[in-house]
This record gives sequence, C-alpha cells and structure tokens, in this order.
Amino acid sequence: MKMNRGKWTEAENKELLRLRKENVGYRRIGAALKRTPHACTTQYSKIKQHMIRLSQTQSGLTRNNKMWSVEEDRVLKRMIKDERSMEDMIQELKRSEKAIAARMWMHTAGKKRQKVAPAMTSTDIGIENFIDFIRGLQQENRVLREKLARMKQVLEGEDENTPPYTYPIAKTTPFDKRDYIIRK
Repeated sequence: MKMNRGKWTEAENKELLRLRKENVGYRRIGAALKRTPHACTTQYSKIKQHMIRLSQTQSGLTRNNKMWSVEEDRVLKRMIKDERSMEDMIQELKRSEKAIAARMWMHTAGKKRQKVAPAMTSTDIGIENFIDFIRGLQQENRVLREKLARMKQVLEGEDENTPPYTYPIAKTTPFDKRDYIIRK
C-alpha cells in the first residue's frame, strides 16, 4: 500500500481527531488515512498542542513567557500560605497550572524544613528498660493465670459462692439471655 507523504489536509486532521476520540489505535488510523502510525502520532500531538495554546489564549491564561511581577509573587505566596486550590490560583493569576506549579516549587523548595529525629536503628534499649519490660510481662501473665483459674472454678462448680454452670436445655419459650450468663 502506498503511503501518503504530502501535507495533512483539514479533512485528514478531522478524521484523525475523530478516530482518536473513539480510542482507535494509531496503526488502524494510519491504515485508514494511508499514513504511517508514527506520522499519525506526530500529527495528533501537533494538533493537540495547537488546541491547548488556542484555548489558553482565548481564556486569558497564557502570558507568553512573561516574567512574574513582584505583585504576582506576593499574591502567589499569600495563596500558598492560605492553602488555596490550584483552580483559584489559575483564575486569579491568569497563569497556567504548570507555570504556577514551577513558581510554587521555587518559593517552597529553598526553605529550611524542620529536622526530624532519625528513627531508632539500634536494638539496644538498655538493660533497665528490658528488665522493666520483662517484669510487666510477668505481671500480665500472673493476672491472666488468675482469671483462667477463676473461670475453671466457676465452670466446674468448685466455687462455693456460685452454683455450677449448666448449659440450658432447649425450651419452647422465647430466648432469655439470663440463661446464658456466667455468674462471677
């Protein structure tokens, strides 16, 4: 198949945009337009860039690489401090998101940040702390053993203060939660 190597016509550009909008791949677009996939990719990129520039010009967002004024810098710093949204910044400064982001980085990157204490990398916690830790575990173990022994006594009926626990027999009466409570 012979490839078209001439300039892109308006009809080809419209067809390229339409097919890309429908998520058709560049190989199929190239076959339909009798162009290489690379040529289609390049042309689509050119068209999109042109459309972006046009929309920025019409919306007043483009500043044509004009330098930031002192007043614009002051406004941007105030907006950063007030934690305003990017959309607000774009509207007020009449700059692109990319330009604002680059300028924000310039204003915030050079500032000194608070030093954060490094994480403990050593496993040496000190002998006193280790002994306290072990004593705490032993105490916790004693308490749990006492609770377990008490539960055994209650369940086996060895405790004179509480009657032995019996599982309720299925009744025809409605469920009564008092039948399932273990007395202490």
